[in-house]
Amino acid sequence: MTEGRDGARSNLVRRGLATIRGDAQLRRLLQDTSWLTGSNAIALALVLPQGLLVARDLGVSGYGVFVLVTTFVTVADLLTSFRMNEFVVKYVAEALARDDRSSAAASWKVAMIGEASSALVAFALVWLLAPLGARLFLKSASDVRLIHLFAFIILANLVTESTLGLLQAAGRFSLQAKLDTFGQGARTAALVAVYVTSGRLEGYLLAWVGAQVIDSAAYLVAAALVAHRHLGPRWWATPLGVLRGKLGAMARFGAFTNLSASLKVINRTVDPLILGYFRSPAEAGYYRLAYSLVDLSFVPVGPITDVFYPEIARAAATAAWDDVRRLWRRGSNVVAAWTAPVTVALVAVAPFAIPLLLGRRYSHAITPLLLLLPGIAFANILFWARPSLLALGFAGYATKVNAALTAAKLAASVALVPVLGPAGSAAILSLDLLFNIGLQARRAQRAVNDREAAGATTLVGPTLPA
Repeated sequence: MTEGRDGARSNLVRRGLATIRGDAQLRRLLQDTSWLTGSNAIALALVLPQGLLVARDLGVSGYGVFVLVTTFVTVADLLTSFRMNEFVVKYVAEALARDDRSSAAASWKVAMIGEASSALVAFALVWLLAPLGARLFLKSASDVRLIHLFAFIILANLVTESTLGLLQAAGRFSLQAKLDTFGQGARTAALVAVYVTSGRLEGYLLAWVGAQVIDSAAYLVAAALVAHRHLGPRWWATPLGVLRGKLGAMARFGAFTNLSASLKVINRTVDPLILGYFRSPAEAGYYRLAYSLVDLSFVPVGPITDVFYPEIARAAATAAWDDVRRLWRRGSNVVAAWTAPVTVALVAVAPFAIPLLLGRRYSHAITPLLLLLPGIAFANILFWARPSLLALGFAGYATKVNAALTAAKLAASVALVPVLGPAGSAAILSLDLLFNIGLQARRAQRAVNDREAAGATTLVGPTLPA
């Protein structure tokens, strides 16, 4: 039986490698992906020690408080975020493809104005809700200062999504990779400095914010240089009036991507807060550690979505349905070639490595880790589902699916997490991902089949279906 499983995994890896060798388009895409993959591999080598260092130094309770503070601020920030990187990729890339620099520049200005406005709203929201968050989740009203301190990371990220989107729209993936590596290096240096000096919780939070300020500043400078080249030397003077007649569609796209992203945040990020409310900060820490280890293990294949999304959009816009299917198939094969052996390695190594590196008390993270693996691995393999729905004009479908499953997930969490703890949170999220991504992938496949059967030669259909 073991030989059979090993043979199946070996065949999966060989199919993935054969797929790369036999497809010139895929090789080109993976060349772009390789920059981000290399950067993410370096990030993995930096991020994993960061998490282990903070968890070991603060201990179970302190690490749990750290997790709850960062999660509370992150959720509030993302709930008001309009996913401007996706907005910029769509509208700026389309304008650049038409050699319409004015529309591209105006679209980027709209993105930055929208993102900065939402960030200010998020900062004010966190500041006002911090006392309530400290009482409900941290179980200590005096810890409100920790939330206020970490809230400044929202201002550090004032236009980060817009700058990232411009680099992607311009195809500057190598520059993005270098900036990501630089940012992770800055964060690692800051956290190590705190470890060597004070080791206090406030110090780690401040180091995280300071490193993000440096990272965001580097992104802004790089984006300004890219804008000068691709949007024109006076891009900033372009009037927004050139988008007259398009702003309504842009606003609707931003609203739907924001709603979809907010629901995704609730699905994947809010679980530590639920555990902090019903159980304890320590159990929130166990769950976050498990989720982080699984998520970090798939970091090298994460960038494939950024590279494949524009390619899928182009193929869909020209009704090249066979190309769309080939991109799906090839992309899934490549991701599976990484995901299968990594999943096996995590199952084999985690039960021994976690207590060895962090201490026996962190053994409580092992069961949640094993339960999270199926859902997160499945979502990674079918990474193309949501980008395909956006490219096909069905942004609203993903939102509907997320809304329905988020309601079910929250109900299940309220019922089961008080009893099952981190294991219950992990099992619920894993099931949610299996259903969520499965439904989105099936809808994208059906949309392509329907349009092919109808003989569509250009992208038609609802952009925001009811």
